[in-house]
Amino acid sequence: MLERRRAPPGIRGGSAPSPTSPQPKAGEQQNNIVQPDLDVAPHPAPASHVLTVAPVYVDHDGIIYAHDVTEEDFNTALTAQLDNYVKSEAPEGHLEVKPGQICLAQFAVDGLFYRARILDVDPEAAEVHYIDFGNSAVVLRSQLKLATPELCRIPQRAYQLVLYNIKPNTYDGTWPPPLLHYIHRKVVGFKRTAVIVGSTSSVPLEVALFLGDGRNYIATLMSKIDMKKCYQRSADITTILQHSNPYPQLSVDKVDSLKYAVVTHIELPNLVYLQRHPQDPNETMSQGELRNLERELEDILEFAHQVDDLNNPSPQTPALREVPAIGMMCTAKYSADNRWYRGLVAKAYPATKTALIFYVDYGDTEVVPLQRLRMLPARFQHIPAQAVRAYLNVGLPEGRNRWTVDDFAAMACRVNRSLHAVQIMKTDPLTVELYFPYSDSATLSYQDLIDCGAFLRLPAAESKVSDRPPSAFTESDDSENEDAVSE
Repeated sequence: MLERRRAPPGIRGGSAPSPTSPQPKAGEQQNNIVQPDLDVAPHPAPASHVLTVAPVYVDHDGIIYAHDVTEEDFNTALTAQLDNYVKSEAPEGHLEVKPGQICLAQFAVDGLFYRARILDVDPEAAEVHYIDFGNSAVVLRSQLKLATPELCRIPQRAYQLVLYNIKPNTYDGTWPPPLLHYIHRKVVGFKRTAVIVGSTSSVPLEVALFLGDGRNYIATLMSKIDMKKCYQRSADITTILQHSNPYPQLSVDKVDSLKYAVVTHIELPNLVYLQRHPQDPNETMSQGELRNLERELEDILEFAHQVDDLNNPSPQTPALREVPAIGMMCTAKYSADNRWYRGLVAKAYPATKTALIFYVDYGDTEVVPLQRLRMLPARFQHIPAQAVRAYLNVGLPEGRNRWTVDDFAAMACRVNRSLHAVQIMKTDPLTVELYFPYSDSATLSYQDLIDCGAFLRLPAAESKVSDRPPSAFTESDDSENEDAVSE
C-alpha cells in the first residue's frame, strides 16, 4: 500500500478518493491505456519585479504556490478546457502510469480533473501532485485520465514563492505545522503584493510579501517577537549558566584563533550559539592541528550518536512525577519535531506543571510540560554541552541603548542556521566575529549591516584570559573553565 504523506494546510489539501468515482463492474474487461512521457514547463518568468498574486497553497517546505491575478481568465479557461476534454475526448480505460509522469487526476472536493504528476503508484491507487496548485493527494487509479501533448504545452499556472530572508528555526530546517497554518491563514484566499528580491528567473522566486494593509509579511511574523521577553530570558539563561550548570563545557582557544561553526540559535542580535563544524579539509594543517581535527570529528560523531540514542528507543527513563528543580539535567521532547534532546531546567513553574528548558546542545529554550520531561540517563551526562555561547563583536550605534525586533530579524537573516568562519576576539566573555566560510576575502557575514550603520563594529580588545588549550572547541577537564562560554 502507498505511504500517505501528511496533508499540508491549504484549500486544496490532500484528500481521500471520491466515493462517487465510477468503478469497473465485476468481470468487466478494462481497456489499458499507456500514458506517454510528457512534461510541463514551469510558469514563465515574470516580466516585472512586482506581482499581484492569489496564493492557493502552502506546502511543507514553506513554498507558497500562487496564481498571477492578471491570468485569472486564462486559468479559468484552462479548467474549462480540461473539463471538456475529460467529458468528450479522453479515452475510457485503465491508465498505465509510472512515477514522474504527467497525467490528469480528479480532485475529490470539486470532482474536476487537473494536471498532475505521479509521485507514487500501486495497483489500486496513485499519489499525485497537482502541478498548477501545489498540493498532493492519493486518488484511485480510476480517477486518472490520459494527458495529451496539447494539454502539456501550456506552462504551469502557479508561481512558486519563498519568503525572502525567513527560515524555520528548527534543527533540521523543517517548518513546524503551526507556523505553516499561520502562513496559510494570512495569505491563501487573498490577493497579495509580491516584490521579487533578486532574479525573476529563479525557481522558487524569493519575495517580500505584502498584506492588504501594505505591511511587509516578514515584519508581521517578526512582530511576534517580544524583545522585552528576549532580554529577560537571556538574563535567566545567563544566571543558570553561571551558577547552576552541571554540564561539562567546551573550552575555547586563544584570541585570533579561526575555526568553523554553525550558528544554531540567536538569543539577542549580538548573542548567538555556535556548534562545531569540521575544518576545511583542503586547508593545510600541521600534525597537531590534524590531531585536534580528528578529536573534534570524533566528538561530533559521538554527539550525533547521542541524539539518536536518546530517541531509540524513547523514552528510556521513567516520567517525572513533579516539576524538576532549577539546574537539573533532563531530557525534553522538543515541540518542533517531537524528538528528545538534552536539557537544563532554567525556570520551574509548579502551578502549571511546566518548566523553561534550555537545550544545551543548541542554545534555544522553550516552556515544556511535565509529561514531556524525563531524567537524563547517566551515560549522557559526561558529554560536554555542544552549544557554545558567544557574543558577536558588534554594538548599537551611537544614540541607541536597546536592540529592536528589526535588529533581531536583520542579524537572523544573515547568520542563523548558517556555517561561518569564527575568529575569536575575546575569551572573557567569549566574543567572536563571523566570516563567510572558505572565502579568499575576509568578509564579515553581516558586513552590510555595519556599512549601513545599523550595527557598530567594536574595536579589537585584548583577551582577559589568554591561557587556553590549543583547540578552539575542545572538551575541557578543568572545572574552572566551565564558565568560559558564559556571559
